[in-house]
Amino acid sequence: MDKIFEKLFGDFTIQNFIKWLKELLVFYRHPYITIEHISRHSSGNIFSQFLFYLLFSNSFYFLFSRNENGFPLNFNLALDGVLSQFPLLLSFTVSSKIVTKKFNISKIIIFLLLVLFSYTPLQIIVYSNFLRFENYVFSYISSILSFILSLGIVFLWSFAIEINKMKAIKMILINLIFINSSTFFLDYVKIDPYSQPMTFIGDDPIYKDYNQIIKHIYSKEKTPIAFVYENIETNLDLIGLEKKKKLNVLIGTIDGKTNQFTTTYKSTQEYKESIAVNIENLQNLDSMIVFRRNKIILSKWYNQFNKINQIINEHSTTEYFKENVNTFEHILPNKYLQRIVYTDLIVDLVNLEDYHKNVLKNHTNCKNIVELAPYIINLPARFVDNFIVSNLKSDTLKKGPLRYNFENLDDEIYHRYNTK
Repeated sequence: MDKIFEKLFGDFTIQNFIKWLKELLVFYRHPYITIEHISRHSSGNIFSQFLFYLLFSNSFYFLFSRNENGFPLNFNLALDGVLSQFPLLLSFTVSSKIVTKKFNISKIIIFLLLVLFSYTPLQIIVYSNFLRFENYVFSYISSILSFILSLGIVFLWSFAIEINKMKAIKMILINLIFINSSTFFLDYVKIDPYSQPMTFIGDDPIYKDYNQIIKHIYSKEKTPIAFVYENIETNLDLIGLEKKKKLNVLIGTIDGKTNQFTTTYKSTQEYKESIAVNIENLQNLDSMIVFRRNKIILSKWYNQFNKINQIINEHSTTEYFKENVNTFEHILPNKYLQRIVYTDLIVDLVNLEDYHKNVLKNHTNCKNIVELAPYIINLPARFVDNFIVSNLKSDTLKKGPLRYNFENLDDEIYHRYNTK
């Protein structure tokens, strides 16, 4: 047991920690020299060095995983990052073998691990501050770092393991051919066309958190601006021999999206139901929303619909009608119109829309920055798909007649319950 411990942690000394951290810092300035130096060490020493880097990177995760809103850091640990390097390892190894006649696996592994372990702490610090301060400036920085890292790995890796620049350039070109070929066959020539790509939404918890609010709100663009009162006569009062009158109240709403004014019985009922559902949904969501900024927005939405509900209830009573009927427009026999502009509701709605647009804009911009690097790397594959394959597909569609045939599924249960 002592021998195993000595083999794993025997090189864990303060002097080695300082030396290894210096090599991590020097790596980006002199990548080739750093990798050559590390690769000459014994396998035990290399293992200890990168075990230290793994622990060092993950220590940042545990140091910064606590934040005021309690949201966990939404990215992989450094160990998961190691596992995600295998496709690059395969691609780089094949390219290196073709050009240099050597696999250079050890140098490629050292390069990928040095990039990963030097990048992870910085990314953790930036991303944790994004969660802590709920500020998209840190998300932009994180996205830019991801963009630089993605391009840097693909276009600079060969210079870190090969001193001959011409050979290094050839290795990059062959690697790009390999990547684009793989991308084309995996993403564009789809065996399963309904497979879904990875999305950026998982890296933007503020957007995901806010989306839980906005997708459960209905008729949010509508505000009440008028009430129509109908005094409808009903059957005779048998005691007083007088006709009773029933008061119907219709709500006139303006849709901020279409600028359309609506005042019908159906639209009134739907609007009332939407307001009631919104209030209930927002109450249920209150404990589920994580970020402070989104909690404030949820509270503002709740107050907005609560105000509207109070206005509708107040204006729908017979007492209110009797007290204010002299101020209404008499548009038809037994029909009155009250026009009211609720400026505070409109101002609040404008502010809520501004927040919505701000979150959407920042989310989209950060997403585009992150996705720009693979877009650049895979330009040849996109060109082939857009200008060659797509044209062939469209020509085939134009030539052939339209036919629809939903064949029966080869399923025992299906046939059991769907027999002629």
